[in-house]
Amino acid sequence: MENLELTFTANIAESYKRLSYKLWYALSEFVDNSTQAYINHKDQLSSVLKEEGNKLFVDILYHRGNDLSEDYFRIEDNSIGMDESVLRRAFNAGQKPDNDKGRSKYGLGMKTASFWLGDTWTVETSMLGVGKKYFIKVNIADISGGSIKLDIEQKDIEPEKHFTIITIKNLHKRFVGQTIGKVKSYLSSIYRYDIMSNEIEIYWNSEPLEWLPIEDLLLQNFEGDTIKKEFHFEVNGKSVKGWAGILEKGGRGKAGFALVQNNRVINPNYRPDLIFGDQEGGRNDLVNQRMVGELFIDDFDVSHTKDQILWTGEEEEIVEETLVEELSEIKRIASTRRVKVIDGYPGASDVLIGFEEISKELESPEASDLLENIEIPPEEALADSNEYLLQAIVKRISEPVIINLNELTIKLYTDEDMSPYDPYILADSSKKIEDGRTLIILVFNPNHPHWKDIESQNKENGVAIFIRQVVFDGVAEWKAYQKTGKLNHDTIKFIKDNLLRIPFEIENNHN
Repeated sequence: MENLELTFTANIAESYKRLSYKLWYALSEFVDNSTQAYINHKDQLSSVLKEEGNKLFVDILYHRGNDLSEDYFRIEDNSIGMDESVLRRAFNAGQKPDNDKGRSKYGLGMKTASFWLGDTWTVETSMLGVGKKYFIKVNIADISGGSIKLDIEQKDIEPEKHFTIITIKNLHKRFVGQTIGKVKSYLSSIYRYDIMSNEIEIYWNSEPLEWLPIEDLLLQNFEGDTIKKEFHFEVNGKSVKGWAGILEKGGRGKAGFALVQNNRVINPNYRPDLIFGDQEGGRNDLVNQRMVGELFIDDFDVSHTKDQILWTGEEEEIVEETLVEELSEIKRIASTRRVKVIDGYPGASDVLIGFEEISKELESPEASDLLENIEIPPEEALADSNEYLLQAIVKRISEPVIINLNELTIKLYTDEDMSPYDPYILADSSKKIEDGRTLIILVFNPNHPHWKDIESQNKENGVAIFIRQVVFDGVAEWKAYQKTGKLNHDTIKFIKDNLLRIPFEIENNHN
């Protein structure tokens, strides 16, 4: 069989290694090819897959060995596959596919992504109905040495076989930590419409990608209707349509617009400056946490790495200005800290989450054991112990925070040297007079386990923290009266101090 000849020189292949890919965008090139081939032959392939009891799948495996030399990627699909003519065209760098309006636009993706990932890669493929399997091996060392001819191995195979397997070895680097953690999230976002179609399955290291429709996360108005604005306009004859809404539970990583082309996300986090503000320095206001949407821009050009839109002239400015006009009301609502949502009162969903958290804590074995077995010291012993610790801290800390309220002066102390076993708060409100004003001294313990619990909640669910304080106040007063027959403030704070340690104890017991 006649050799297949690469139509680019060795230095071009070497330069592909220096492209500014992110891992998920490089892997997207293979998914694009598989899914576009399915789209192009859907009438033929969908019936075959149905007979096989399958859906289209793209399975991406990243194998990590003992060191970099053993690592490799393997991307397998059951799409239409390639015959010899399609395979030759696939290795023709820069030759556009017959359908360049879809996801495979420039005839570069497989080659640029493969050479960016590793120096050696193979393609094994068979087209449905052809009865031939083809195998090609590419080695950048051979190409750099001037050999740009590739041997095509061919074998007979059952005509009903259809697949493509690409294996990439001699990787340029290992992928670890946050990069690996982001791949599944980004691929899920990029192929959200494929996933939601229920026709295509995409796997990352044997785990299926999943996508929860954003519309399910949006805020509702007083009548229970989702707050969402749809829009459609044109820029230089190019269509821009989409929608915007407000996340019920915000977060900077969740908000922003997705730029979508051919039902494939190009940029999952587009934030026009006129709406979200100048992003230098990373604003974190309510709009940046809550405003979300999608822009469908099929008519615009996209970069060859398919991670950004190539705006022409003033197109981007016109898009931003039009969006500002279209979405002024959505932005206003997003900037409002509290919106009536579920049951007609502010923050209903947050309250429900808080109720769930406190219920789990107080119904836990740790809480039951504490209330059943807590030993309360005598009032005098508690008072003496607290007074000794308070005076020691006041003597050591010379500059408290001072708050003046009418005729009252509050001195607030915090001591980084306090132990996690010290009380969460110490108080002296014995009507002392200083400079003619009533004095209250408060000391809080920054090393108490409760503060660690607050930090672990990313300070987002303040409602749960507030509910915990309210409930623990009530439980502490009940237990103090049950044990002693009266309500002594030192005893109540002692019991509440122990209650505030419950989440910490639950975490320890389940680790």
